[in-house]
Amino acid sequence: DVPQNRQTAEFADMLTLAVEEERGPSRRLSIAFIAGLVRVFDRECCVEGMCLFFAEIYADLKSEVYNLKSITESEILPTFKSVLRVPEMKTIVPVVRKALGCMV
Repeated sequence: DVPQNRQTAEFADMLTLAVEEERGPSRRLSIAFIAGLVRVFDRECCVEGMCLFFAEIYADLKSEVYNLKSITESEILPTFKSVLRVPEMKTIVPVVRKALGCMV
């Protein structure tokens, strides 16, 4: 069990480790596993963890992870869209767009 007060940080850390994986199949499996944690962790902590990842971690990863933007658009967002509710995605999308350098 991950204590609720650690779930946001752990969720962001796991997402960081997943995108650092260079092998596509392993990365996609990791992202799917993390998305499944939405059913185990507190949902709000998962949303906060996604926002934390994109607001505070993503910028530093851009120089380390080849095609991070593509991974976000083709792997992370579609996977999480399948498990998160519309209001939760509406919370995350502006943070993602800002991280990607898109106009909000």
